[in-house]
Amino acid sequence: MSSWLTVDRLVGLVLLIVSILFCLQAWQLINDIAPIFRNNPMRLDTMPKIIGVVAIIASLITIFMPSTSLRESNDSKVLEAKEKLKEEISFANIGDYAVGQLAAMIALMCVYTLVLRPLGFIPSTVGFLFLGSLLLGERRWVGMVLVSIIAPSAIWLLVTYVLERKIPAWPSF
Repeated sequence: MSSWLTVDRLVGLVLLIVSILFCLQAWQLINDIAPIFRNNPMRLDTMPKIIGVVAIIASLITIFMPSTSLRESNDSKVLEAKEKLKEEISFANIGDYAVGQLAAMIALMCVYTLVLRPLGFIPSTVGFLFLGSLLLGERRWVGMVLVSIIAPSAIWLLVTYVLERKIPAWPSF
């Protein structure tokens, strides 16, 4: 590969092609919208268009940014660090990773999805955020409690009053 053609740029090029195809499909969604809904400010095709344009911009940034690839660096310390990293990341030393923490977090996500409807959005999300931050090692109790209470409440208020969608906030007994 030439010095300009790196893995980062190849990935950016593939993402650019996929983003352009996605954007073209998004602009063709207008044909699938019922005529009565075509004058709405937020239609079926609004978010895909925004996502497509942002993806194209991100792909172009990835392609034209200076490469951060370690392969282009001639610094011996960087090359040694890269080789050491290759040796460290393997299945042979999988016991060194926090696999139990990962499994516990996945289990917590599964429990969260199961209790979301019965407990309501706010209590289940407060519990999920608090237990998740505790599981990931956070020990600043005041911050954990504040984030666990303020974030779900703010999201519920935004969805309910700004987007005008109903989310059951509390358990329905």
